[in-house]
Amino acid sequence: MKFWKTTMIFVFTLNLLLLIACSPFPSPSTPTPSDPCSSATIVSPEGAENRPDAKLYKVSSEIEISWQPSGCVMVVQSYQNERLKYDHKGVEPGTKLKIGEPDSGETEIKIWRDGFDKPSDSIWVWIE
Repeated sequence: MKFWKTTMIFVFTLNLLLLIACSPFPSPSTPTPSDPCSSATIVSPEGAENRPDAKLYKVSSEIEISWQPSGCVMVVQSYQNERLKYDHKGVEPGTKLKIGEPDSGETEIKIWRDGFDKPSDSIWVWIE
């Protein structure tokens, strides 16, 4: 009887250790959903929320981009015809970036927190 009791305690302990070892604890560098940067919003340049209004927000092919909260380092992407044109990583607010070619028209700008699977914010602009 003592053998079975000892064996059961051993198996229970082993299973508990295995469960702890396989648990998905986030590392300190892994962003969490409560990370304020995961919901950052673009404050400059101004842009449209909806694609049909992009022509109302004319910009040059190089823009200075900023967002709030300003302490976030982000990925900035620009899309034209639903295709990625430029992908800038490790961008700080106030950085000047090329987002397209002159006179290339309708462009979507997205900002991402590295490690997340959806953008923090996006706007539509028209490149003159």
